[in-house]
Amino acid sequence: MEEKEYKRIIELLDDAYKTVRMGTYAIDCIIDKIENKDLENLMRKQNSYYLESTKSIEAIANEYKHELSDINLMAKGSSFVAINMKTMMNKETSHIAQMLIDGTTIADMSLIWKCGLLMIV
Repeated sequence: MEEKEYKRIIELLDDAYKTVRMGTYAIDCIIDKIENKDLENLMRKQNSYYLESTKSIEAIANEYKHELSDINLMAKGSSFVAINMKTMMNKETSHIAQMLIDGTTIADMSLIWKCGLLMIV
């Protein structure tokens, strides 16, 4: 495998890993604030998907003999503060659902953009 291709794969693995780890972290921060049981169950299901994805990404990284980079403390801290500030002002189910949709959309678009960018380079 070419060095350039290897680096692209490693970068995508790191980005995907950080994305699913941040998703899990965000769900852990917000799950206790959810009052609607249907939304809570959906978030638990989404969290299970993220945890499965984490294991899959770790397995692929092991095949490439790469140690994945986790999300940094600053990202965790700012996410924690943002979640708590936004839910302190509004704990309605629709607001929390929108927060989760926004976070997922931003993460997905970031990965899609990076995939496209990496394929062009």
